[in-house]
Amino acid sequence: MKRIKKLMVACLLLLSSSTYHAYAQEIKVIEPDTASVYLMYYISSSNQLQVLPYENGEIKQHKNSFGKFASIAGNIADAAGALGGLGTIVGTHSGSLSTALGGLEVMGAAGSVGNLANVADNLAGAEGHDFTYEGAKSSTVINGNGNDIHILVNLRCKDRESALSLFKVVRFKTTKKDRRLRWLQSKAALIKTEKTEEASKAGYIPFGYKSYGDHSSLLTIPANQTQKGEYGIYFLGNMFTPNLGIMCYTFSVE
Repeated sequence: MKRIKKLMVACLLLLSSSTYHAYAQEIKVIEPDTASVYLMYYISSSNQLQVLPYENGEIKQHKNSFGKFASIAGNIADAAGALGGLGTIVGTHSGSLSTALGGLEVMGAAGSVGNLANVADNLAGAEGHDFTYEGAKSSTVINGNGNDIHILVNLRCKDRESALSLFKVVRFKTTKKDRRLRWLQSKAALIKTEKTEEASKAGYIPFGYKSYGDHSSLLTIPANQTQKGEYGIYFLGNMFTPNLGIMCYTFSVE
């Protein structure tokens, strides 16, 4: 009788495993041309590409422990020093923003990069502040259905470490008027480390990365990180405008 019970359990485990893999999405999409002005696309369950909106946000004050060092208008160099240098600003996976961007293998028109020094300084100065976006919801709504979310990016990184430094996937806090993220690069840098859970609680979500096609990247946000809510993806190379607007690719999960 015990042998029969063990056999039944083994069969059930095998069946559940087969069922899971049956619902794993096989990605089959045609890559956008490198001349495209769009950088990020959501891949639907039917393998259709949907352009993610590129929203311009603002930096707003948030009470934090960095005091004057966290002010964009303050001493940026001191801010970077207080945070442990630009290695911390970019992440644990590369020494500096310049090094991280050196990890790009293919970059088309949509991935144009601003002044590296300015981007790094702005990231340092923004630490502890809120990045805010008008409206309670993104214009792009995704039906999560308990599945992974796949994002196609119209550029390619040389390796996984470069991707973890250059992209940040975030979960916003929302009000009736806006979506907000407290920029804590010191937390974002913990993604894919032993403190990933700490980063996730702060709104910085782990994701998978692999090259796709001839010149693209595939970011996969795991199902256990995609509950109902508002999300964004930052590409550190183009997230700041000349007037210190904060650009982000956004979507909602329902």
